[in-house]
Amino acid sequence: MSGPAGAVLPNINPDRATVALLLFAVLMAVATYLVVDHEISKTAPGSTETLIAIGQALAPITIVAAALTVILVEGVMVVIEGYLKRRYERGLAEGFRRANTAWTKWDERRRAAEQAGEEFNEDPPVEQEKAS
Repeated sequence: MSGPAGAVLPNINPDRATVALLLFAVLMAVATYLVVDHEISKTAPGSTETLIAIGQALAPITIVAAALTVILVEGVMVVIEGYLKRRYERGLAEGFRRANTAWTKWDERRRAAEQAGEEFNEDPPVEQEKAS
């Protein structure tokens, strides 16, 4: 995602801005509900004192929610990307190992047949994989 979200959330990767904004909105909705519920229980609903108290309580909560959003969205993605990269590298190494083993065994059978003077018509491992 590109465009205005990148300008609104400069510390968030633009591809994850939608998730970040959604998380921020949920955090603020929950915080606002809790603060309003608490302040209304202490004073009369709709009074100026209640509105001021709600505003004063939500100001620092907004900063914390923004920081928490950045930490959760970017931090979780760094962990996930690291995990996927390690998993990909392990899978790649395993694939190379299996392919090398298959070729080595095929070549050993081919050489043994050649030394024994027998005909060897087994497809190479690449051809065997295409067939299956």
